[in-house]
Amino acid sequence: MYWEEKNFYLEHKFITPDGFVRAVVISKQTTIGVGAVDLVKAIAKDNYKDPVMPLELQQYLTSLETMSDKLRKKDQ
Repeated sequence: MYWEEKNFYLEHKFITPDGFVRAVVISKQTTIGVGAVDLVKAIAKDNYKDPVMPLELQQYLTSLETMSDKLRKKDQ
């Protein structure tokens, strides 16, 4: 669904045979030794274009950052 310098963000949908979406999971996969952008550029060759971060991913990452900040302040 999106990639940046070192990370891929994948969306997984669990769909029953009747077409009902039972769950949606977003996972973050971090690359080591090669950047995610470099990897996609190598595969896509001349068809590469920068991705646009979906709104739901942007809001999810903001939420994680907010919760992390809140926990850090609690420890101080």
